[in-house]
Amino acid sequence: MVKHQPLQVYEKQVFLSLVTGIYGCRWKRYQRSQDESSKWECAWFIILSSSFLLLLLWAYFWLVSQNDFNDFNWSVYNHSGEWRDETVPILTSTTVGLSYITFLLILALFHISLGQQLNLYWVHKIGVLATLLTTVSGFVSVDDIWGDEWEIIHISLQFTAPFLHIGGLVTVTAVSWLVAGYVVRKERSNFQGMVLAVFIIVLLALCLAPLTFTCPCIMDRHVLKPPPAIIGRRGAPMVTWAPDTDRGRVRALHQTTNEKLSVEEIRHRGITSVTLHYRKISYEDIQEYLAHNVSVTVYPVNEPWLYSILWCSGVPSVSSDAPQVLHKVPYPVWLMSHSAYNFIWISSDIVSVAVIMGIFFFQKWRIGGMQNYNPEQIMLSAVVRRPSRDVNIMKEKLIFSELNNGLGSTEELSLFPENGHVRSSHGRLNC
Repeated sequence: MVKHQPLQVYEKQVFLSLVTGIYGCRWKRYQRSQDESSKWECAWFIILSSSFLLLLLWAYFWLVSQNDFNDFNWSVYNHSGEWRDETVPILTSTTVGLSYITFLLILALFHISLGQQLNLYWVHKIGVLATLLTTVSGFVSVDDIWGDEWEIIHISLQFTAPFLHIGGLVTVTAVSWLVAGYVVRKERSNFQGMVLAVFIIVLLALCLAPLTFTCPCIMDRHVLKPPPAIIGRRGAPMVTWAPDTDRGRVRALHQTTNEKLSVEEIRHRGITSVTLHYRKISYEDIQEYLAHNVSVTVYPVNEPWLYSILWCSGVPSVSSDAPQVLHKVPYPVWLMSHSAYNFIWISSDIVSVAVIMGIFFFQKWRIGGMQNYNPEQIMLSAVVRRPSRDVNIMKEKLIFSELNNGLGSTEELSLFPENGHVRSSHGRLNC
């Protein structure tokens, strides 16, 4: 009996099956493809990436808006007439949606890195589209009832920008492994060029981003002023006279205003201090007021990060709904000298670029070696180069097996080996 040896041995690719199965319901090997992704699926990848970025911005907005959650609930109450904490369902749905979209995006990046064809499952397409539409409607609703709050994103960057810069570099460096694995493959496509171009643009933007930062807490420690006095915002006695009417009759009281006025106007009215919402006053405004001996009180300040920014800006006092929280902040949350931050900025950029270049070179070497050393091709070549003597022996055994079964006396069997021929005719064997 002739024993046949398999030409190819397939290893179980559990990880690849999970990636393609969860993302596109392609659990079997024959369902997968390394062909170029269709324009339709590339469009869905762009939609998925856009949904992730939009949700990330949405989540960041609600994270820094905790300072004004009380004002948000009042805004909802003024529109609906019903008092309830609307922030809980918003935060819950945001966490679930961001986790889902992030998971799908990671699977898509693995597809790109492994050279697999993108094919988002139709259920996920519905989920991505529903998440995107819900997020967009959330932006529209917030803009309608709480539009002034968008300014807090810009203000919060004065505190979070250095950390977002480092986090962005770490993320891009990690993603470079997947991007390099896709870009350096021998198969070339326009989508590869687009991925590489977007990656380079994002990397350059991150490296140069600190040039645009304005962070009050990047300063020398000896310049830091005493902590701002904390005043209870609601129910606090009024240590002042804010209205413009009858100022001449109440000169004995401390003259203040709730309007943002120029220094000249403040002097003309005899005002010695201003009380302003944190969204209406900038770092430059604070420095100008203080330089002209105008005291500044900022409200509402309920979170330590905002209190730290104002402390580093030199604000003398703040008004808060949560003074018990701010009294537990003995020092700015973070404080760094200019020289120290410049060193961290430049060194992190250099390290990130160097690691990314190393990853690209390594991936090119690794994938090039894998493509030149294909195990399946080697097995097929080994079979083709099998010695002719072994092939002849195998064929002779097959012929004699047929003759012993009586087939040789009634049928004519012809076989042509590599170095000769074997012919059986009417029961005779000729070599």
